[in-house]
Amino acid sequence: MVDKRNKIIDFLRGIVILDMMAVHYSKYFNIIPNINISKLIGYTDFAIEGFIILSGFMVGNYYFEKFKKDKKAVIRRLLNRTFEIIKIQYLMILTISLPLAITMGNMVTQSDTTISYIIKSLLFLNQVPLLHILPTFIPLFLIAIPILYLLEKDMDFLVLLISITFFIIGNFYPYLFNISDIRDKTIFPVILWQIYFVIGVILGKKSYLRGNELPTKILPHFILSIVIFSILSFWYFGHHIYPYLGGIKDMHNITVKKFPLNILGLFYHGSILYIIFCIIILLWRYINGYNALFRTLTLLGRYSLLAFVIHVYFFRILDFINYNMDMSRQIHLLLIAMNIIIILVILKYFARKKALCIDGS
Repeated sequence: MVDKRNKIIDFLRGIVILDMMAVHYSKYFNIIPNINISKLIGYTDFAIEGFIILSGFMVGNYYFEKFKKDKKAVIRRLLNRTFEIIKIQYLMILTISLPLAITMGNMVTQSDTTISYIIKSLLFLNQVPLLHILPTFIPLFLIAIPILYLLEKDMDFLVLLISITFFIIGNFYPYLFNISDIRDKTIFPVILWQIYFVIGVILGKKSYLRGNELPTKILPHFILSIVIFSILSFWYFGHHIYPYLGGIKDMHNITVKKFPLNILGLFYHGSILYIIFCIIILLWRYINGYNALFRTLTLLGRYSLLAFVIHVYFFRILDFINYNMDMSRQIHLLLIAMNIIIILVILKYFARKKALCIDGS
């Protein structure tokens, strides 16, 4: 059977999930004196941007063609995907949030009772660390349906214009659609983060129309990505060299922000992803092969949702152990390495079982 998967997308998604794990574990990496590694990781974080834009890309690239042929089937698939995310989220709430709430009390639930805390979690009304990520994709897969209708009619520009309009409104009112209470402001407000998804959908459609061929003129994109990143980096960190920049940013409130996302944050973190994509395309002839690194990253990318879920369980266990026991940094790093190894072992087993099912063995 021919493997029709987009290896570049799997490879890039594998890089993204490694970055996500690095971000989550960053506090355990501060082992070098006078160097705050966790801050450096945070400054170069592109994980959620990558996941959202790649999800959009697959909608535009994979589902656009099928939507033209059978709209009902694609709508069912997107709705099923949404319900699948909800089921996984509920499973993690009942097996992670509930046990932690019972064992740790108000350290987890804060001012809520355990029952109230769990009900809010099931209704997506609170922002539990790591468990706030999957619900971000629920509205995105739902808005994919009207987006596909518009893209089918070649209204790509209108889709982008609507997305930009919502993003601009979100810069002033980021929690416009927030239904949580005020202390649980949404980490990734959909009014802002939908722009990555929409960009991904449009890029996915364009790639499909080109026959998914690799871009031939990637060097100008690479140069542009470097220029954007350099300018935004200077604006972000330049006050360390030119202190007056800090005064200007504070006076006019023109800062690079990710929480909530603003225009400068969009271009800064987006440019990092842009650079990585350009480098992958430029080096793809050397990357694309059967070496261990390629196989590992594509495996992580291919089963990124399963890898994410396993990681969440492992992270919460490590966090719980760390809270109740005094462990050295070396033990932390050993457990993190075990996390990656366990994920890869499970994914390889899952991939082998899936291959056997496809072959009919």
